[in-house]
Amino acid sequence: MDPLSSQYSRKKFSLIELLVVIAIIGILASLVLPALGKARKRSQVAVCSNNLKQINTSAFLYQDDSDGFYPPGWYADGVSWDD
Repeated sequence: MDPLSSQYSRKKFSLIELLVVIAIIGILASLVLPALGKARKRSQVAVCSNNLKQINTSAFLYQDDSDGFYPPGWYADGVSWDD
């Protein structure tokens, strides 16, 4: 037997082994995908919370610059939050 040919001979995957690997990858993917969805939802909540904080900060800065007056608000069609 030639030493070069034995160096390049490898054990090959059988069809069963390949199917088992594909099944394991599928199971792992099904476990990871819901966690990614939850992480995306948490990041959207964090972005929304930061946006509200920025709006609140800008309103307080406006109030500080305008002698304690809060920014004016408008409502459409005669409907307000008090109605």
